[in-house]
Amino acid sequence: GPLTLTDLTTVALSTLNAKSRIEAEREVVQDPLFESFIHAAGEKGFFTEKKLSGKDALSPEEEDLRQRLLYENKYRKVVAKFRSKLAVREEQLMLHNNGVGGGGMNVG
Repeated sequence: GPLTLTDLTTVALSTLNAKSRIEAEREVVQDPLFESFIHAAGEKGFFTEKKLSGKDALSPEEEDLRQRLLYENKYRKVVAKFRSKLAVREEQLMLHNNGVGGGGMNVG
C-alpha cells in the first residue's frame, strides 16, 4: 500500500541515524548541564508569573491551570534554547576539530 508520513519519517530517521524532536528533548532534559540551565532560568525569575487579580481574577483551579500552562510553555522555550545552544556548540567543535577557522592549535 501507499506509504504514510510516519513510515517515511521512520525510514528517514533510521537512514540518517537521527533522532525525532521528542527523543532529542528526552535526552536533553536528562543532561546535567540542562539541569543547571533550567535552574538558572528559574533563579532569574523566568518562570515567575503574577496571578491575575481584580476583574481578571480566576478561581483557584483556573489559576492553577493557567500557571501550569504558562510554566509548560516557558519550559518548552528553555528546552528549545538549550538545544539551540548545544547545536551551536557542536557546530563550533566540528569546525574546530576539522581545522576550520583558526590555526588548529587553539585550546579552550
